[in-house]
Amino acid sequence: MNHKTTLKDIAEKAKVSIALASVVLNGKKGRIMASPENTKRILEVAAELNFTPNANARGLRMDKSFMIGILS
Repeated sequence: MNHKTTLKDIAEKAKVSIALASVVLNGKKGRIMASPENTKRILEVAAELNFTPNANARGLRMDKSFMIGILS
């Protein structure tokens, strides 16, 4: 079975929280700040596991899909 890499997978392997992995991978600045060491480790793990964000999951989470439907 083909397993899609998730934020949880990255966080577990990088030994950080899912929230911190999310902040680093989404490039968000806010209340959670990542140290340079954690940032580097998270990005390395994401590259190693071939992480690509799931656009459908992001759209559901944000309640936006940025999709346009065309009817003919």
